[in-house]
Amino acid sequence: CRDNSIVTPFIWVPLTIISMGIAIPTSFIAFDTIYSHVLEGIDQNLMQGVISLIDDIASAIAPIIATSSFESLGPSFWLIFAGIMAIGLLFWIPIFPRLRKM
Repeated sequence: CRDNSIVTPFIWVPLTIISMGIAIPTSFIAFDTIYSHVLEGIDQNLMQGVISLIDDIASAIAPIIATSSFESLGPSFWLIFAGIMAIGLLFWIPIFPRLRKM
């Protein structure tokens, strides 16, 4: 971690704000829509509250885990993680048309 170059905050902070400011609310809307479609007639108040609570806890814990794992394992860990995400995307692409019909 000490040998890696540092990204200037003037680039990092605005890009993070823009990307997270668009991605997180959009994903919440899509997630709530799919979740309400799956539950249909069931009372959704409690389940929406639980899923929001779990999401908030994950949003608070994920940066701590990501920072400590990057510090201890370095950028090679993130390359492996990106590869796993790419494989997941390859599995997700064929299922996408069925999700659009929901």
